[in-house]
Amino acid sequence: MIAQQARAASALGATDTFPRTFGKYRLLAPLAQGGMGSLYLACQGEAGFEKLCVVKTVLPHLADKEYVARFRDEAKLVVQLSHGNLVPVFDAGMATGELYIAMDFVDGKDLRAVWNRCAKKGIAFPVDVAVHIVRELARGLHHAHIAGGLQLVHRDVSPPNVLLAFSGEVKLTDFGLAASTIKIEKTAPGVIYGKVSYMAPEQARGEPLDGRTDQYAAAIILWELLTGRQLFPAGDPDVLHRVRKPQLEAPSKRAPRVPPRLDAIVMRALAVDRTQRFADCEGFRVALAEFLAREAPATDTARVAAFLRELFDGEIEEERVKRTDLVEKSRIEKKSRAQLKTATTPEPTGDPDLDGAGSDEQVDIVGTVIGERYQVSRVIGEGGMGRVYEGEHIEIGKRVAIKLLHPGYSRAPELVERFRREARSASRIGHPNIIDVTDSGTTELGQVFFVMELLEGHDLAHDLESHVRLPVERAIPIAIQLTRALEAAHAAGIVHRDLKPENIFLVNRVGQTDFVKVLDFGIARSVDIQGIKEGRLTDPGMAMGTPEYMAPEQASGKSIDARADIYSVGAIMYEMLTGKPPHEGKNLMELLEKKANATPAELVTVRPDVPEELSQLIAQALARLPEDRPQSMQELAGRLERCRPDRRAPRVARPVEGASKAATPSATPSVIVTPSATATPTLPRILARLSPRARVALALASLLLGCATAAWIGTALRVPPPPPAHAAAARPVDHAKPTKPQTTPKH
Repeated sequence: MIAQQARAASALGATDTFPRTFGKYRLLAPLAQGGMGSLYLACQGEAGFEKLCVVKTVLPHLADKEYVARFRDEAKLVVQLSHGNLVPVFDAGMATGELYIAMDFVDGKDLRAVWNRCAKKGIAFPVDVAVHIVRELARGLHHAHIAGGLQLVHRDVSPPNVLLAFSGEVKLTDFGLAASTIKIEKTAPGVIYGKVSYMAPEQARGEPLDGRTDQYAAAIILWELLTGRQLFPAGDPDVLHRVRKPQLEAPSKRAPRVPPRLDAIVMRALAVDRTQRFADCEGFRVALAEFLAREAPATDTARVAAFLRELFDGEIEEERVKRTDLVEKSRIEKKSRAQLKTATTPEPTGDPDLDGAGSDEQVDIVGTVIGERYQVSRVIGEGGMGRVYEGEHIEIGKRVAIKLLHPGYSRAPELVERFRREARSASRIGHPNIIDVTDSGTTELGQVFFVMELLEGHDLAHDLESHVRLPVERAIPIAIQLTRALEAAHAAGIVHRDLKPENIFLVNRVGQTDFVKVLDFGIARSVDIQGIKEGRLTDPGMAMGTPEYMAPEQASGKSIDARADIYSVGAIMYEMLTGKPPHEGKNLMELLEKKANATPAELVTVRPDVPEELSQLIAQALARLPEDRPQSMQELAGRLERCRPDRRAPRVARPVEGASKAATPSATPSVIVTPSATATPTLPRILARLSPRARVALALASLLLGCATAAWIGTALRVPPPPPAHAAAARPVDHAKPTKPQTTPKH
């Protein structure tokens, strides 16, 4: 993405200099320019915790009154979309005479760049990764199609609009705005808006569209990833005619590695008659999910992330360093401008305390507008350092959460920095399972605030009240999402240090319940313990780690690293499955003493239905010494995946339907099947559950079986040896060896 900036800058002309101010944003560098406007890498927020984002502007000559009205109406719809597979649009408006929208920055590559890199390196796009990407794409599309009754259709689902984060997430961008009739009206007469190579027949014929149109485009992407070639090459002079009346063939006709089961799914989604496709994108997603569950159950975001590292390993850190340098350059220039302005501005007079800025009382801001753009509607919560309000963006109507630092802390630099650190950390990580911080600032009274996505759900502590035990099949997915979020945080150099059920928020997303959002990244180090709060042992009014979930080294004030979070995850999992934390005490000192010297009760003895593999993993995560725990969140997440009830399958791969019995290189199965461990109860545990009479019967049966086996062996030894085999054995198949792809044209 950074590499494109020089070309984009040339297209924009020499008059544009960067960084430069654009409304409340700082434009750092141009990313691209099109017929409708320009795309910029930007940041917002005060110095030290700037949030990277992307600002998309519309050319001024297109912004007549009717266009502006439709643009704003459309933006109000799009900002209501909130889903892990859609790039969020969090702001829209007009600055310096230009309409703009602001969306999250995704640290990754678009699918076109990934596909072209595969072609350059001669690497076949892995079948399981391709299916996973399109499955997640279908998940996001279905949410947008049904969310809030908006009935949005993307109309431009194509590789450049599919973003793959280096952490493995799949996100669709440019949603809703690409569907706008405004763009059609403003495009040259006779030109159909959108990329013809990814249009459904009904779209190319100008007929009414629905969600199945986007499904068809997603299926084209999957067909191309599987075969290594375009279905409808853009350079074909008859491409529009071919798109309107397509003659399609199954992916396996071009790539024998594609199994018949996957062929059938792709061809159904590519049906020319939309009534023959899946009823909606959710049906498409379910079919792809069932294929993966059977053929490649371990394929997940970590698999995608590893694949991207293989392709772009040398560039990932280089681009991050370049972006950091751009932010630092912007920060220095902004500071210089502020110093120049201060030098020419008279000092203010008056006592700030008389104006209320020095008061320790929390000012009621309900009904007011802060940051010139957020209408505060109600209080929704209060913590040790501040209060959380519900608000609404006055321009686009998006509901948000606003966290406001307590007035008494606004004059304490170390607490202001801790508060800012929370916003900076969350925005820096940028993971779907971490709450998204979109804005920050200071009120007229000097109180620091930041703006977050508004979550509707409840925290994990709510489900664990009264020592409730969660089902294993529910607890493991929650823990996996938690570990994936923390894996991203640790990759960004951030350790949470205050993980607890209250900081794990559960929301419902389309297609997924218990979607995890990790909160409160404000704790950077432990602080002196000065008091005990009833219930959870935390100090009132102080942001600190919670002793029940602290690693022993953190509780004793020693230096800590990412393995402290691993301990906390183990403690939370233990409580989810048993209803109690691993250590409890009547007071703080008793709790810390147990944490330092006692070993928690073995989980299987407290709850026998827990798989032994999971019990052992949690015990290891709770090890007193960091070196005895799993050494990374990635390791912990991978082992948790193998403990899932739906993943504990036989170790052998199932044969592909219709495949030859004799394996040859040309018949290599297309999907890598990662073995999953089976959590089988041990013999002593099985015997312990039997009655004495059953044990006697089992012993007699074993004796008879032993005698019969000895007799059979004696008979077998008298049988002549078999003749030597004359047929050659099938050569071993290297499932990990990629097949050479077809020549991949540039999109």
